[in-house]
Amino acid sequence: MARGISFTGLANIACGFFGVIGPVNYSLSPGVMMSKKCASRFTLLPAAAIMVILSFFPAATGFVANVPTVVIGAVLTYVLTSQIAAGLFIAFRDAEGGGFRFENGLIIGLSILLGTMIAFFPDQILSTLPSFLRPVLGNGFVVGVVSALVLDHVILRR
Repeated sequence: MARGISFTGLANIACGFFGVIGPVNYSLSPGVMMSKKCASRFTLLPAAAIMVILSFFPAATGFVANVPTVVIGAVLTYVLTSQIAAGLFIAFRDAEGGGFRFENGLIIGLSILLGTMIAFFPDQILSTLPSFLRPVLGNGFVVGVVSALVLDHVILRR
C-alpha cells in the first residue's frame, strides 16, 4: 500500500510539471482492500479481461450504461464509506491490534456521508417532505448523529 501511494504521489508530481491529470489509485484504494480483505493486484486481471471482451459488444456496453443511478450512488457511497473507514483505521490503530475496528470506521464514515448529503440536498427535495419531518430529516447534523446512533446501537451492535 505504501509503495502504491508513493508511486501515485510521484506520478502526480511529474504530471503537475507537464500540466496533465495524474493517476489515481482508486480501484486499489485502501478502503477497497480493507473491506474485501484482499490486496492482490492479480484479482483485477480477470475483471480487466472481461471489460476488454465486453468492449467489443455494443449490446453489453448499452446494458452497463443502463445501470440505474441509484445503484451507482449506492456503490459510490459504500466505496466512500470504506475509504473513510480505512483512513480512520490506519490513523487510530494501536500496536496491540485492539481498539479501533474497521466497522467503527464504517459507522463514522456513513454517518459523515449521510449528514453531508442531506446538507447539500436542494430545497425542492426537502419541500416534498412533510412539514413536521423537515427540521429533522432536512438537517445534516441531526441525520448524521441519528444514523451513527442507529448504526452503532442497532445494526452493528456487538
